[in-house]
Amino acid sequence: MSEPDPPSAAVDNELISRDIAARFGGERAICVGFPHWRAFNLRPFLSPWRRARFVADAAAAADLAPGPADSLIWWGCEVPAALDRLAVECRCRLLRIEDGFYRSVGLGSDYIPPLSLIFDASGLYLDARSTSDLEHILSTAEFTAAELARAAAVRRRIVDSGLTKYNLSLPGRCAWPATDRAVVLVVGQVEDDASILYGCDGVATNRALLEAARRDHPGALLVYKPHPEVEAGNRAGHLGGYGLADLVEHEAAIASCIEAADIVVTMTSLSGFEALLRGKLVEVHGRPFYAGWGLTRDRLAMPRRGRALSLDALVAGTLIRYPVYWDPLARRFTTVETVLERLCDKRDRLAARGRLHRLQTGDLARRIRKLRVVRARLAEALRR
Repeated sequence: MSEPDPPSAAVDNELISRDIAARFGGERAICVGFPHWRAFNLRPFLSPWRRARFVADAAAAADLAPGPADSLIWWGCEVPAALDRLAVECRCRLLRIEDGFYRSVGLGSDYIPPLSLIFDASGLYLDARSTSDLEHILSTAEFTAAELARAAAVRRRIVDSGLTKYNLSLPGRCAWPATDRAVVLVVGQVEDDASILYGCDGVATNRALLEAARRDHPGALLVYKPHPEVEAGNRAGHLGGYGLADLVEHEAAIASCIEAADIVVTMTSLSGFEALLRGKLVEVHGRPFYAGWGLTRDRLAMPRRGRALSLDALVAGTLIRYPVYWDPLARRFTTVETVLERLCDKRDRLAARGRLHRLQTGDLARRIRKLRVVRARLAEALRR
């Protein structure tokens, strides 16, 4: 039995479903190149289409003879040229998908299902080479007073509850030494992440970021926070600190680290956006979606983004208008407010049972989760 929607979710869920169907729906969602676990996690988000098909490559997609009522769907930025050509030839819409900004309790690389996804018909927010639907929203949208008030409430909820993209630990105080020096948090990233590959010029590794932070803040207390997927051994970018950081923080939640810092230094990390929500000074060495709007200290030029935005306008475009949200309890599309409540409830419930730390336990836990996904896929196939 599903739990009721939280009071903050003031937007009618039927209206949300109709809006998503109008934005993305059609005859077939032809999903290309998805591994089994990702296909399984994606299925709930495909209900706006009449049918969903999963195929290995562009040639297999072409065999389905797609037409203008169909959508070709690809995960990530690097769309194969053959799939791009197929979309043009068949006059199909091509949608790129990525994880949303407040995704889950647990890592995507550990096969945890998402509660939010991005469907982008222009590009992707993490690819600065071209305009995305998000950049178009932030460049052109006129936000109503009601939207800005709603964005402010969303921002307060995130900050008050210590929510982040993955929510692997509870917020708390950082055990850092008391100091009268400026505290600079350097946020590590997955070094082969698309936002770095397509959004950075000079500084494009965790070591280079640390070197830049030390050069820019020679007298500061420099704290390095590795990316959780790197620490879990799932992604590239491991770094021991190289003697450049005064502290390497392995235990504290990223939200707690941001709260304890005066300045946050990043390449393109979502943590820079989370730091803006918390009123921190953010120095950016790449071109993330939240830079170039007058809210960050930018090290690179971003000429496409000439508009100055308020923080609440940035939040309204980024968290209210752009993503698609799924409520796994009610099994329907929903609001950002409902997803924040679900994430908070699940994180706190797992922590109360002493189980939250298991999401950080590495390879064995990943394999168990993968087996569960494979078993669920097999059961689904047998039911057909």
